[in-house]
Amino acid sequence: MGRSCPQTPLHRHQRKATPSGLPGVIRSEYLVMDIVTREHLEFLSVARNHFCVSIFLPTHRAGKEIQQDSVRLKNLLREAEAELMRNGIRKLKAGELLAPAQQLQARAGFWRYQSDGLALFLAPGFFQYLRLPLNFHEFLSVEERFQIQPLLPLFTAGGRFYLLAFSKKQVRVFEGSDYSLSTIELDGIPRSMREMMKYEVHEGLYNVHSGGGYPSAKKKEVGVFHGQGGGLDDSEAKLLNYCQLIDRGLHRLLRSETAPLVIAAVQEAASVYRRANTYNHLIPGVIEGNPDLLRELELHRAAWNVLRPHFEQARNQALASYNELAGSPRVSNLLKETLLAAHQGRILSVILPLNVQRWGRYNFEQDELIGHDERQPGDEDLLNLIAIQTILHDGAVYAMAPEEMPEYSVAAAVFRY
Repeated sequence: MGRSCPQTPLHRHQRKATPSGLPGVIRSEYLVMDIVTREHLEFLSVARNHFCVSIFLPTHRAGKEIQQDSVRLKNLLREAEAELMRNGIRKLKAGELLAPAQQLQARAGFWRYQSDGLALFLAPGFFQYLRLPLNFHEFLSVEERFQIQPLLPLFTAGGRFYLLAFSKKQVRVFEGSDYSLSTIELDGIPRSMREMMKYEVHEGLYNVHSGGGYPSAKKKEVGVFHGQGGGLDDSEAKLLNYCQLIDRGLHRLLRSETAPLVIAAVQEAASVYRRANTYNHLIPGVIEGNPDLLRELELHRAAWNVLRPHFEQARNQALASYNELAGSPRVSNLLKETLLAAHQGRILSVILPLNVQRWGRYNFEQDELIGHDERQPGDEDLLNLIAIQTILHDGAVYAMAPEEMPEYSVAAAVFRY
């Protein structure tokens, strides 16, 4: 049977991030969405059981359409029950396995807090759902492993970014892609400068040293910012501390992330935030002006305008590296060689063709590859496997139209060594 899915209890949707790396749920007044880490992607990719059920469906954030989302899930659960029974599980046991999702389907309040897509993963003793800014197609899988290919746009280079929009009146944080933007909210972060007092341990916490980053524990205890003679006036010191508190909250969320972060703020606030920032992937570009005046659609458009050159440059650099190293042992466009390198963690970057599958089975321990023109029982998408293993080993994955791939190859990998 292999490694089975762990016995994990059903969690309510208000749960927070757990030490195991399972996703935390970030709730705001208007939207609930889940933060998915590489650790969670790894967990789903290695879990094994005879009956791992994966369900993906599009959802709506508002309007009459949300009523249809529940019906859509109900229909998919019926299909899942039938598929489980075809695979040899009894009707009663199939019902027990699917019961957590059926309970979720019947909760009217749950459907008022959605993003663009809903993913559900079920196995004996295990249930997890994710609300994400991805426009999923309806999809059902009952296999010995979870299907996670629809999640990969969250991890491929150019597939995801974070946006911090803040002013003195409010702080908003978003996770986005090229086609979607979803609001998230952090615990332990002030929603406005007025709320900042709630996050101060001592009255003098404004008065920390004027350098970037977090104040040291010792300086926190004495809580003294030398506002007069320390190089900053009170208003700038207050703004710096405000930015440090925001950065601290973001640090808890993004500490294991590599997705770029873009700022939307007035010039002075953006400049001060850069001094406080500790996230390594904050990009130079900024959405200048008061973000409070921009609707979510306008923020998304502005963010993508800033980020598009960043993403295109990164992909072009990966392509240039591949072309420069062509013919050397540092690159490959061979499927088997790329699969081995991906499992060994040797891929620095890989470009894969969009909407292309290569079916088969790959045994990493013996470096054996069996490929098929059509999907056979027990097969998996080998390009999907390359992407997963590259991401789990901190490599970069890019997507390109098949006709634009170098030499029309199935992969274009650059190795670390």
